[in-house]
Amino acid sequence: MSSKTQREDKSPQTEDCFCLTTKQIAVQTQTSTSYWEKQRGKGGGPKYIKVGRSVRYRPDDIRDFMNSQVRASTSSLSSSKIDLEGAK
Repeated sequence: MSSKTQREDKSPQTEDCFCLTTKQIAVQTQTSTSYWEKQRGKGGGPKYIKVGRSVRYRPDDIRDFMNSQVRASTSSLSSSKIDLEGAK
C-alpha cells in the first residue's frame, strides 16, 4: 500500500462525504471552536457526526445552518437564533 493511500484512509473522508472538524469549521467561518462546541451542547448548531470521540461536520449541513442564519436586519428573529453572548 502506498503512503498516499495510507494517508487517505486516515482522513475523515468517505465516498459520499468529506467531513470537516470543529477547528476547520471555526477557521472557515472566522469563529472560535468553543462557539461550535457550545452550539452542539445546546442543540442549536448544525447537524454533526460523532465517530468515537471525534466530531465531524458534513459541508451540506454547515451550508444549511449558515443559510438559516441569514438576516435582512438586526431586528429579524428566527427559531434557530444563535446565542452570541454564550460565545464570550
